[in-house]
Order: sequence, then C-alpha cells, then structure tokens
Amino acid sequence: MTPEGDLHDVVIAFDIDNTLLDPQGSNYRGRIVKFLATHDLGMNAKEASEAFEAIRRRGSALERIGLANPRHEPGCADGLAVLCLLHCVNPDFQAELSIEPGNQGGYRTALAELGMLHDAAGDGSFDDRLDAECRLLRYCATDSGTARLRKEASRIALHPTIGAWVKIYEAIENEEPLNDVRPMLTALRSRGATLAVITEGREVIQAKKLERLGVADFFAGRMLDTETAAAPPGIGELDAAIAKLIDERLHTAGPVGSYDELQFLWHYRCLIDEWSTKSASFYGRCLHALQGDRDKPQSALAKLTTSSAEQWSHRPLRFVMVGDRHDLDVLPLTALLESAICMTLQLRMGKYASLHREAELPAQQRPTRTFTSWRALSNFLIDDLSAKDVRPLTKPPPIVPPALVRSDYIASGLKSSLEAVRRVAGFLSATTL
Repeated sequence: MTPEGDLHDVVIAFDIDNTLLDPQGSNYRGRIVKFLATHDLGMNAKEASEAFEAIRRRGSALERIGLANPRHEPGCADGLAVLCLLHCVNPDFQAELSIEPGNQGGYRTALAELGMLHDAAGDGSFDDRLDAECRLLRYCATDSGTARLRKEASRIALHPTIGAWVKIYEAIENEEPLNDVRPMLTALRSRGATLAVITEGREVIQAKKLERLGVADFFAGRMLDTETAAAPPGIGELDAAIAKLIDERLHTAGPVGSYDELQFLWHYRCLIDEWSTKSASFYGRCLHALQGDRDKPQSALAKLTTSSAEQWSHRPLRFVMVGDRHDLDVLPLTALLESAICMTLQLRMGKYASLHREAELPAQQRPTRTFTSWRALSNFLIDDLSAKDVRPLTKPPPIVPPALVRSDYIASGLKSSLEAVRRVAGFLSATTL
C-alpha cells in the first residue's frame, strides 16, 4: 500500500440516522406510515405521519411535565398517548381510549404553550434563559391544562391497546431492511483509519442501532453521543442545587438572597447544555476526546478529558465527518473550525436532502464534498480519500462559545464545592482562556 493510501492518522466519524442507517430515509417513512395505519386515528396517512412527527419534535417539552420523550424512546407509549389525545378523530378509537373530543383543543393549546416556554428557556442570554426557566416551571406547576394533559396521557399510555401498538412498532422496526456498511468499514479499517460515531440522542438507543446494523465492533469505545457529553460528573448535584434555589425564588414574593448564587450555578448549567445537541461546542468536546484517546474517546468524553495546546501541536488530529444533515453534521464544524482544517462529507439522499441547498450557502459553510448516492460516498472513502487531503488540526478547539465564558465565574467555579461546577470550570480554564 502506498503512503497516499495510508489513513493511520485519520479519524473518520459517521452520523447514524440516515447515514449509516437508512440513508434514503424511505424505510423510516414507510415504517411510520405502516405503524400508524395499525390503528385508525381518523386521519389520512400523511396527516397522521405529520402529527406523529410534531409530537416527536416536542419530546423535550413533554419531559418537562414528566412524560417520556418519544425522540428517545422508539414506540414510546407516552408519545402515542399524546398523539391520540391531540389528534385522534375516529369516534370508535376515542371511545375505546375514553377521550373526550371537546377537550382535545385544550390539550393542543397546553402543549403549544408548554413548547413555547420550553423553547424560550433554551434561547437568549443566561439571564433571559433563567427568567424563562422560572416562568416554565411556574407554568408546569400551576397550569390546569398542562396538568390534565399529563394526567390523561399517563392514563392512556397504560391502556392495553397502546401497549400492543408499541409492540407492533418494535416488530416493524426489527423487520426493517438494513444497509450493508460492513464492507466499507472493513476497507477503511484495513487502511488504518480510526472509525468513530458522533450522534445525537441516548447512548443505549444509538448503540442498539449499531448492533442492528452489525457494525458495533467497528466503533467499540468510539461512540460519542450528546447524552454522555451533557452528563459530566456531579451533574445531579448541580441540578439539585439549582432546583432548590429556583424553588425558593418561585415561592418568594421579592428577590431572594441566593439569587447571585443561582445565577452563578445557572451559568454553568447553560454551558453544559451546549453539549446536549450537535452544536459547535459538542463537536469541540468530541475532538478533544478523540485527540486525547483515539481508542477509547467515549470514556474521555464522559470524564471531561481535555488536551493542552502543546499536546495538540505535537499530535495533530486529521478529522473527517460523514453525515446527512447540513445543520447538524456540517455547519457546527465550519463554525468551530476553518472549513479547510477538517473534511465534511454530506450525503444528500435522505429526508433532509432538500434542506439547505449548497448553492444557497456561503462558501465557508459548505461541505467539502457532497454525494447523492451511498455507492458514490462509499467508493470515495474506500478508493479516493487520502490523508494528505485532510489538513491537520493543530490547535485545541473551544468547547463552549468564547462569548459565553465569564472569567470571573471560572475563577469562582474552581472554589465551588459542587463537583460539576468545579470540573467544568477547570475544563473551561484549560481550553478557552
């Protein structure tokens, strides 16, 4: 093998959904349509599928009222219960589940308001987000419509019909034909490449997808997921302290003496939240983990492991990201790094192929290469990718946006008794200042 064919110092990271798994997106769409058709909601297939996706998009908001997130739980009973509460118009199915049609508008309004408040708590300055968080918690605790939605969804989720529906979903999912990606991964591994997965969602759910594909062995110890990144040591203690201070604030007419402490802790909680989605900050965490331990970066990600500027200069990282979504697999990296420093390969053939057309994007936000078929992508990776085409990253990337870092908080955080704050503050000071 020629030196040009050797990829021993190149890390190639893959997205899972609509990249390794179901790149065309057709299997997912067909599975949802078939699944929803097993119970007549009184809607056509397109309407039912769109309603199902709308419920999934509100999964994080549903978690705020104690329901399971359908984005993280395939065939989620809570998600199906909410779907029926809001959208079922079949009188027989409504009667079976004891749904009062006259209440459905109120449930839809409650979820919409809950969703707006939840979105506000994740946007804007730290102070704005803290105020929105307090409004959201007050709303969840006092709104009668939200309380009814939670109570009724919990009741319906236990109905035997919903349980049977979940089993049908699981059966259909397991029958899904899978793309054979082992030959490509075998070829890349034989060329010396380090193979990793960078994915959004729960670690256990994403790991099962790799097992179903029969490729888990290629990524052992190298699955980097947002759940792991956003759960550093001590996060439970930090959340408990914040909840206590917010509860004091909600139940006190005027300002409370601990508000400064609440702002301090909330600052760190927001920084940690930056790692809960495929953001530029999350990719920064992943790159540090890969630079520090290419064999077991998943453990490095969980431990807030970081590498110094000297380590990066002595052991540069050549990195290639392969995914289907521009907003999640390309744009965060171009925002984090110069686009020429790493290689981004986008597969435009799934359900997101029509989004973010390349010609409409600024040059600095475009992927390095775009492919419209799995075969073309696979052939490029196996036959044409060369280490010399991937510029090495020689400087440590930031792991939170520098504009969000407050040096006075970092200095104070190093003295905090809360492990999460102390660890995050030390991590930030080593990588951003």
